[in-house]
Amino acid sequence: INCQEAILHISNGSTEREYCIVHNHSWTPLSQTLDTATQYPLMNMTSTVLCNSTGISPDVVKGKALVVTRGDCDFSQKALVAQSLGATALLIASNTSLITPSANDSEYAKVHIPLALMRYRDFLEAQQVFGERMLVKLYAPPHSKIDPSIALILLISIVTVALGGYWSGACE
Repeated sequence: INCQEAILHISNGSTEREYCIVHNHSWTPLSQTLDTATQYPLMNMTSTVLCNSTGISPDVVKGKALVVTRGDCDFSQKALVAQSLGATALLIASNTSLITPSANDSEYAKVHIPLALMRYRDFLEAQQVFGERMLVKLYAPPHSKIDPSIALILLISIVTVALGGYWSGACE
């Protein structure tokens, strides 16, 4: 799968799927390959927006990746609450457009867990496929410095101009 920002790999031992996610590398870097990515059990908390830790036991979320709903507070606040509860990663399910999660420069140093946005419909699909027993890995393959499609367009244009020049000269 090829994504603009990062990839969310979900599995349950027998089935695997990958989804595009949006990740800000300024917060925490992700592994570049699936093999080196850390695997986390996923906990569905889409019933909350996680703007505070009220009513959530740290024992329940410790060591897990959380999925929460987007809204009511900024990304850094959600990440800091998840981090204080002992979560190892935070996925924010969004019903609106996916934007790169950002914050003030001072907030970046405080967050030490991966934070990414995913489509809410992708999460619903994953729930149907995997149920509640999901294991996730987040990784961001390096982007190529040269876009292969641009190289192909350049090649086609050079060949077209060269053949046109040759044909024009041959006709004279």
